[in-house]
Amino acid sequence: MRCIYLICVSRLKNGKRGVTITTKSRLFQLWDEMPNFPKMTELKWVVSTDPYFNRFPRCTSAKIYPVPADELEEHLKDAKELIRSGNSIRIKK
Repeated sequence: MRCIYLICVSRLKNGKRGVTITTKSRLFQLWDEMPNFPKMTELKWVVSTDPYFNRFPRCTSAKIYPVPADELEEHLKDAKELIRSGNSIRIKK
C-alpha cells in the first residue's frame, strides 16, 4: 500500500521553494494558515504518493521545509492539485 502525502507547495518572496506535509486531521487548519505565512508569494496544495516526501515530518503547524526547485519539480510531476470548496477538499479536474 502506498502512502498518500498532502503537500502545500510554496514559493517565497526570495524565490525559494518549499513544502509542508500535513496530516488529514490538520489539513483544513493549515490550508487556512499557510497563506498568512511571512514572505509567502504563491502556494498550491497537491496530493502525491511519491516516497520522496516521506523524508519530511508531518506538520501540525505552519512550517516550510526548503527544497531545491528542480528537485521538487521532479517529484511533483505525478502529483494531483487539490481544491477546496467549503468544507470539502477534492482533486482538481
